[in-house]
Amino acid sequence: MPFMDDILSAATTVEDGLNKLGKILEALRQAGLTLNLQKCYFFEDTLEYLGFEVSREGLRPGQKKTEAVASFPAPATVHQVRQFVGLESFFRRFIPNFASIAKPLTMLTKLNTPWTWGEDQEKAFQLIKANLTQRPLLALYNPKYLTEVHCDASKLGLGGILLQRAEDK
Repeated sequence: MPFMDDILSAATTVEDGLNKLGKILEALRQAGLTLNLQKCYFFEDTLEYLGFEVSREGLRPGQKKTEAVASFPAPATVHQVRQFVGLESFFRRFIPNFASIAKPLTMLTKLNTPWTWGEDQEKAFQLIKANLTQRPLLALYNPKYLTEVHCDASKLGLGGILLQRAEDK
């Protein structure tokens, strides 16, 4: 998966990894591109990529991003609320019912809404921070595990989640 100047390739075996690496290097060579080996990592079990920690277990918010969330001060202006909600929205998939939890904050960003930072806003702010700083894991789909789909809809939106229970957990 290329992203600007980053390339990420996953493999289940060393042989598969070497095969994919060979293809990537050949494609780069044909395009006349070079790599800075000081910035290259090969055959890593866990790495940070685009703000996420990627591992064989799955995906979780990256350490640097969660540290930024943990140190984010309570917003004092609409601009700061927008910054916080924007940062958190990047990780919304890790927080069940994110839209409902964040509603007291997102309501402050609507045009002509008077500024009020009350108990509801503080509770939402702290709950979102607490959820993300735990660095929840989104596991990779495994077709061997029993799978459930839970969905919900209302006039305001819809959502769904795919659940699996690993036999050993």
